[in-house]
Amino acid sequence: MLETFNSKERISQTINAIREERIRKELPKRLKEAEIPKRYFDATFENMAINGIPNELVRQFEKAKCYADNFKENMNNGVGVIFSGSVGRLKTTMAVAILQSVIKQGWQGYFISMPELLDKLVTFAKGDSKGRADFENKIRSVSLLVLDDMGAEYQNDWVLNKVDAIITHRYNEMLPIIITTNLRLKEIKQSYMLRVYDRLKQTSVHIYANDVNGESKSYRGIYGT
Repeated sequence: MLETFNSKERISQTINAIREERIRKELPKRLKEAEIPKRYFDATFENMAINGIPNELVRQFEKAKCYADNFKENMNNGVGVIFSGSVGRLKTTMAVAILQSVIKQGWQGYFISMPELLDKLVTFAKGDSKGRADFENKIRSVSLLVLDDMGAEYQNDWVLNKVDAIITHRYNEMLPIIITTNLRLKEIKQSYMLRVYDRLKQTSVHIYANDVNGESKSYRGIYGT
């Protein structure tokens, strides 16, 4: 009986070792495919801890890290994150730290700002049907999608419908989204279709980057945004 247990344990260890080696080899490719901006290459939880977390953002940091550490469960439940708060409150930095952690766990991820997302969709709509199909498939199917600076994009009915289509598809497929925004939740409700607001609110952990008193000292020049 003990011999059978030891045999199963060795097999499990071998499988885990093979998986970890595969993840290690694929990591550079996955990080490149994620298109993380150069400014945020070093945005990891480890580096944030080494540099020091501002006291008023420790709770937010811990919630973000907890989400990343439990990503398999969050992925299975389709749970994402909304980072909201003023400019310079490390929203993007923490979002990228989650993304890098998730990629290092073996998942696929993708980062794009909302203005760039809409710029690409408009460009593809002018004629590159294959490029558009490949791009839309990526943002619809990647394990974790980070949409940075929601609310900064130019808005019209076409834009709102595109945002709705992306979020609705990922909602239906239970694929998580991380949103960073300077808007409050009620402002998201006012700016986008009610369906977008409801689906984001239902399926997201909300991390408000300002402190409990609404203070919003900027750390843009030290840590990012």
